[in-house]
Parts: sequence; C-alpha cells; structure tokens
Amino acid sequence: MKYTAASANICVVGDDDQTIHQWRGSEVQNIIEFHNRYPTVKTERLNENFRSSKGIVFAARSQTA
Repeated sequence: MKYTAASANICVVGDDDQTIHQWRGSEVQNIIEFHNRYPTVKTERLNENFRSSKGIVFAARSQTA
C-alpha cells in the first residue's frame, strides 16, 4: 500500500446525499467532517446533476428545502 507525502495533492470525491455504500460500513460523517481533519482543504461543490432528469432534480430539491 502506498501513502502520499504530507505535501502531495490529492482529490477526494464524495456526496453526503448518497448512502449507497452504507451497507459496507461507510459513514457519511467522514465526508461531512473532512474539512475538520484537513483544515487547508479546498472544497469545490458540483451543483449540477448530469445523471438525473430536470424533473427528478426539481422534485428532490423541493423536498429538502
């Protein structure tokens, strides 16, 4: 197993709205609290959904508002 150096750049991707891997023991808190463990992290939000139709995205957003 390889580990990166402390100064290496890495990219981490996650979606706190997805629970598909929950059955494997993953915890959403790892995504939510990532910036607490790594305070210099830069967060980029991808707000456009390319996988679902506009109607599905609209319905999902109206339920969480």
